[in-house]
This record gives sequence, C-alpha cells and structure tokens, in this order.
Amino acid sequence: MEYPFLALGALVLSSTYSPGPNNLMSMALGKQLGFKRAYKYALGAYLGYVTLLTLIAIFNGIIYRVLPSIIVYIGALGALYLCYLAWNMVRAKRDFDQKDRSLIPEERLFVTAFFLQFINPKGTIFGLTILSTFAFPYFQDAPRIALLIGFLMFNMICSLSLWMGLGTAMSHFIAKYEKPFNIVMALALLYCAYAISGLDKLIAGLGL
Repeated sequence: MEYPFLALGALVLSSTYSPGPNNLMSMALGKQLGFKRAYKYALGAYLGYVTLLTLIAIFNGIIYRVLPSIIVYIGALGALYLCYLAWNMVRAKRDFDQKDRSLIPEERLFVTAFFLQFINPKGTIFGLTILSTFAFPYFQDAPRIALLIGFLMFNMICSLSLWMGLGTAMSHFIAKYEKPFNIVMALALLYCAYAISGLDKLIAGLGL
C-alpha cells in the first residue's frame, strides 16, 4: 500500500498555517511583546501539543472510546477561555512600561499556551485524524510514529514563528490602528471559540 505523502502534506499545510487560536495568539503577542519575549508562548504551545500527540499515540484506543463522552465539555471549556482571551485583547494597551492590562501576563505565557492545547478539541481531533489516517494503517512502530509527530511539530513551530514574526514586523503599522486591530483579532478568536464549542453542529441539528 503506497503511503499518501501528498495528502498528508496538503492536510498539514492547510491546517497548521491557517488562522486558529494558536496562530492568532502568536500574532497578537508578537505585536504586543516582540518576537523574543513572545516566544515563550510558542514554546509552551509546542511542548503542550507534542505531549498531547504523544498521549494520543500511546493511548489511541482508550482516547477513541473516551473522547466522544467528554468532547462537549472540552469544547465548552476551550470556548469560554477563548472568549476570555478575546475580552482581554479588546482591553489590552500598548504601553508596557506601565502596569497595564495585557493579553496574557508574560510570566504565564508558557503555562497558558501549554494547557491551552488540552482544551482545544479541534487540535485533539486533528491529532487523532492524522494518526488514525496516516500512521496506524501503515505502521505502528514507535520510530516512524515519532517521525510523523516530528514532522507535525516542525510545521507547528514554523507556523507559530511565522505568525509571531508577522505581528512583530507590523507592530509599528498596527500601532496606528491599535483598537481596530485588537477588535478584529478578538472577533477572530470569538469565531474560533464558536467553532470549537460545537454550537455549529447543534444549530445545524436544530435546522436553524
């Protein structure tokens, strides 16, 4: 059976580099803190997601059975947290020389990013999809599964760096339009919250 390299690459590129909670947060933090200081978020997200993927690979059978019963609660928790971040984004100020309200306190960037990966059901489902479609049907040995996870994580860190770099590079331009930018980013986070909450499926089921 020939391995679907092209399909894997297309799925990873379209999913990893498109706007989502991690990429939007990286761009906003790059704009707020600059690339070097905001990179704590990228490292936290990276280690959080590689931990999640490793757990999925190890306990894939258990996760497949348990996930349907808890996915609603994970989605609700993740959606609420993204709404909270969106609210903080609207309230955020640019002057960090003063004790102002920032998106995430800098000392909590790593921890916040790490645990955010576990309350994002779309990230969990993406990991399950990748491993169940592009790993387990073709191989089950640890070295090749680790290689696939490494490929995913390489693209993730590249994507986070790209979005963070965009936020940093455009920080002076964005400063002229600080409030509109924060509102747009907050609305994008709210859309992400809606997408992971499961409300879209509920509304579709009700025929609204």
